[in-house]
Amino acid sequence: MHTTFSDGHHTPQQVVEAALRVPQLDTIAITDHDCIEGAIEAQRCVKRAGAILQVIVGEEVTSKDGHIVGLFLREVVRPAMSAQDTIKAIQDQGGLAIAVHPFRLAGKEGVAELAATLPFDAVEVVNGGSTPRTWRANHRMADLDIRGRPVTAGSDAHIREMVASRMTEYPGRGPDAFREALLAGRTRPSHRRVNLLPYFRYAAVKVVQHPKALKELWPF
Repeated sequence: MHTTFSDGHHTPQQVVEAALRVPQLDTIAITDHDCIEGAIEAQRCVKRAGAILQVIVGEEVTSKDGHIVGLFLREVVRPAMSAQDTIKAIQDQGGLAIAVHPFRLAGKEGVAELAATLPFDAVEVVNGGSTPRTWRANHRMADLDIRGRPVTAGSDAHIREMVASRMTEYPGRGPDAFREALLAGRTRPSHRRVNLLPYFRYAAVKVVQHPKALKELWPF
């Protein structure tokens, strides 16, 4: 999920408030582009509220080969490295490296060709983006050879209304149980119904402000 610390529409506080309204959701990951400040601020918001929600510090790293999400980070991972070096930088600090939306990246493919050969900890098989490009990319995941790797699903929420539109389910509760389940291959994708009208309003504003964004939203 993204916040105003990168290209998200809502603040960490607003994202946390939205997550608290989702039944049975006890753990989220904030993964702003190339920074971790949004996730750290979200942790502060949860602490101030005294909420049981827990926040994993993450980052969606812009590698040379596509986007890679790092989870359980202590330090920011610098962008523009190769996918292999990005994975190493994530894992060297005890983080988990996830191949996210492998077939979807504006202007080119993501890390799909590398998902089966590089030491990713998991592969995202369902992305919550609500665009024709994302729908097509999710459909193509069925053809990707991930050789038994653990899987995740992510909302990729850029607005609070899309929080938890896609989720990763696992046995137990909390970040530690999630890490254990992912490394053991016991995670599975899940979803919940959300109202898409706020997303389409957000997309319309995005296109008005940046006309080239229409190609990302409707690439035909």
